[in-house]
Amino acid sequence: IVGLNLLTLCAVSLAAGLREGNPGARLSQVTGYVAGLAVFLATVLWEPRRIPAFLLWLGSISYPIYLLHPIVLAVVPQAASVPLAWLVWAAVTIPASAACHALVERPGMALGERLSTALTGPRGDHSPLEPCPATPTRSAVP
Repeated sequence: IVGLNLLTLCAVSLAAGLREGNPGARLSQVTGYVAGLAVFLATVLWEPRRIPAFLLWLGSISYPIYLLHPIVLAVVPQAASVPLAWLVWAAVTIPASAACHALVERPGMALGERLSTALTGPRGDHSPLEPCPATPTRSAVP
């Protein structure tokens, strides 16, 4: 299934590039997809074993990567070659995402946890069948 998926993507990208007059125009799109698929497959294949710490860390900053990569792609100019461009973009995106995770995301999650605890009490204080104290109850009759 993975091979068929890759073959289809390459064929569609090549056809789109031929239509645009440049068969290599979609090369970065294909390489991005292949890189993502490689990380996914590595994670699936490593599942029974211990996942390397680097991949776990990369997973923890994946949301800031998702949010920041379009900005980095727009601001950082493309290098002369696709592999060099990927290295430059990764060298900017990954540290920026790690900083965003450490300075914005984690403190925001901690604040949310403190607010939630202040409003509802510590976790486990209420039964799952009973509404939380801060949850308004609704009457069936308006």
